[in-house]
Amino acid sequence: MKRRSLEDYQRDRRDARTTPGDEERKQNVLNHGRECLRRVKGDTTWEDWMGIGAALMVITEEAMKTVGVTAWNKDNKHLIREFNERWDEYEASALEQGSNQKPLSKQERWALREVMTNPEIGAWRSGLDGTNRRKLNHPNKVIERWRRATQTSDKEPRKPSPSLSQALKDRDKVIAELEARNTELEEELAAAPERIAELEEERKSGPAPLTVEQHIAALVTLLNDASEDERRRVFEDIAKRLGLPLINVGKQMAKDLAQMQKRQGRKETPPVEKPAKTKRKRGIKTIERDVGLGIKVRMPIATEE
Repeated sequence: MKRRSLEDYQRDRRDARTTPGDEERKQNVLNHGRECLRRVKGDTTWEDWMGIGAALMVITEEAMKTVGVTAWNKDNKHLIREFNERWDEYEASALEQGSNQKPLSKQERWALREVMTNPEIGAWRSGLDGTNRRKLNHPNKVIERWRRATQTSDKEPRKPSPSLSQALKDRDKVIAELEARNTELEEELAAAPERIAELEEERKSGPAPLTVEQHIAALVTLLNDASEDERRRVFEDIAKRLGLPLINVGKQMAKDLAQMQKRQGRKETPPVEKPAKTKRKRGIKTIERDVGLGIKVRMPIATEE
């Protein structure tokens, strides 16, 4: 028997109607579908699948006629049961005696029905080049590729779970902190040669000498927590080394130190020089000078006669 193409079957479908007089046409379709079923177990081709699909549509028509409906409805249990019984009987007739080949799955029958009822799928496959078209024969694969090529997914992009979102935020925060620190280190590294040169210059030149006021302020800081006796001994030793007599070292020194600490919060102050009474004698003038912490010393100053 000459194999009929899908175009021949569709043309016959347009020209013919399901009437009691078209039993011969149905029988030819069923015979052709049976041959295709035998071949599809081996080397499956698209034409074979279309032949099986045509037989599936004929059995669907007969099942709908028996049930008394005019359209296929997958939710009509009576129609589904009637079709399954007819299809199982038809498919079993295509199997060779003693064959253990499995029948078409529900997924394959669904995909085949989709291909037969949606002409866009076949048209899309026909538009492929020869190599890709030969790769696509099974209805399941054809529908999968057709959907991927022509339809967009309506699903929203999957959002990460709250715990994962927080972990991602923490990770991004750590990365940002590390990048900022890395930038700081790069800046410090770039400025390092200049800073090294400055330190080397300071090392060679040595520290700047302290002024008298700075020495006095340092001494005041050291004696802030010392007792009165310790302070007296220190200043007596200083006066002795300098060869200067001490004036009002006792109660006056303690009183002045307490007032200074109360007024300035132990802030170091430079010594205040106060003019004292001078006595002219043989061109030598003696003045009194307050060196801080209530300590006053007499200092001889040379004067002109």
